[in-house]
Amino acid sequence: MIPLDENGLRNVVCAFVDETRTLGWPIERIITEVKRVAEIEDGQIYSALFSDADSRSEAKRLISRLVTYCVKHFYETGNVK
Repeated sequence: MIPLDENGLRNVVCAFVDETRTLGWPIERIITEVKRVAEIEDGQIYSALFSDADSRSEAKRLISRLVTYCVKHFYETGNVK
């Protein structure tokens, strides 16, 4: 996998959370969509999930970090009911 800019990745995920929260999406729907986008067929993460064990592990850790960024940002910002 190509090295990622963690700060840039976090910023994109947080912006997505902000946008979808304004649409009234609950955190569960946001997480589902982030995972879906991360695992789009022919993408780097998707490819890594089906290659060697090291790549699979790294891809799963990346998806876990994306979910963590979503949850933290969702609950640390804005008014959550």
